[in-house]
Parts: sequence; C-alpha cells; structure tokens
Amino acid sequence: MNKTDKQAILVGEKIRSAREEMGLSQIELAKELKFESATAISLIENGERNLSTENLVRLSTVLQRDV
Repeated sequence: MNKTDKQAILVGEKIRSAREEMGLSQIELAKELKFESATAISLIENGERNLSTENLVRLSTVLQRDV
C-alpha cells in the first residue's frame, strides 16, 4: 500500500466518523451531495474513490467540518 492509498483510507475513515456523528446514513449523505447512490459514499469511505475539490467543500459543509 502506498502513501496515497493510506491517505485515501484515512480521509475515508474521517468522513465515515463525521457522518456517523451527524447521524446520517450513507444514503442521506449521498442525497445531500447530489450523488446518484450511496455506493459513492461507501467507495469514498473505503478509500476507493477520490473526491473532487468541489465535492470535498460540499462534504465539509454538510458534515460541519473543516476541509
């Protein structure tokens, strides 16, 4: 596993933690971000999908966290 993979996993874990603290399901978060399905959130949380800068900013707003 390279450094980028480890960072993606760490970011995903932080997103999952913040989502759970907010009491949101993956489906609810996906709707807030205007994603088509919860699969996108699952992939992000597992470090298998990257976020665009735009989506990262939207995510930080929804989850009330700093980027």
